[in-house]
Amino acid sequence: MLIQTGDRIPADARIIKGFNLKTDESSLTGESVPVQKNIEALPSETPEADRTNMVYTGTAVAYGRGSAIVTATGMNTAFGELAGLLGTIERSRTPLQESLDKFGRWIGTATLVIVAFVAMLGVFLWFPSP
Repeated sequence: MLIQTGDRIPADARIIKGFNLKTDESSLTGESVPVQKNIEALPSETPEADRTNMVYTGTAVAYGRGSAIVTATGMNTAFGELAGLLGTIERSRTPLQESLDKFGRWIGTATLVIVAFVAMLGVFLWFPSP
């Protein structure tokens, strides 16, 4: 894969050639400064955020050019793993939602009681008994 300034990275890849290559990884790591990339081999236990010899899906080339070999695509990429993790988040109700539900039930019950009371008054006061 050939990459240069302004390109969006389409897949995770290992850099094999690079000339002043810097990528904007803010969408993946939150870093606001472009990361300098190199072609040096790193130990396999190096965390993904510190792998300066890799480019990742969803990032962009901020400066320079280079070439890389694709190592992962789709849900197997670092970005895909994050997307998979987001799908497993359990969504719980907030205290505000709980309070609003309770208040809504209270309003509904009060409305039904008032309507029943007004209906009973109407039946007893305005309908003459035979």
